Amino acid sequence: MGAVQQSARDEITLEVIKSAYESVVEGKYTLQGKTWTETRNIFEEKINLLKSLEGDSPGSYLDTLLQVNIWFAKFRFRNGEFMQFIDDLEFIETQIAKNDTSYGVYLSNIEEDVREIRNIFNKNVNNEEDIE
Repeated sequence: MGAVQQSARDEITLEVIKSAYESVVEGKYTLQGKTWTETRNIFEEKINLLKSLEGDSPGSYLDTLLQVNIWFAKFRFRNGEFMQFIDDLEFIETQIAKNDTSYGVYLSNIEEDVREIRNIFNKNVNNEEDIE
């Protein structure tokens, strides 16, 4: 994937997280066990972290982007957004599969997290109707 195409995909991911953040601001979502303000602050931290790393090494940015995506997938799972959750996991798995080893990023920890999350999902969501 070319740098421009990767940058566009990263920007889309950031926009999706920002969109969810707007829903938090509107009071539609909160994180379990967190107040609205705490939820908003956590989203702001994640968004600012990604923005601050955009100019860093591609490997460092990829690792952080995937970690934020795992966090966001869990957020969607907890909010019952199962189709989006599945899409997020597939995005992460695709990025891991396309990982350019020249970045020197070791993604096995992220792969393990994705497997764990997918297992939890498979154990708890059994009906196709639940996913839609």
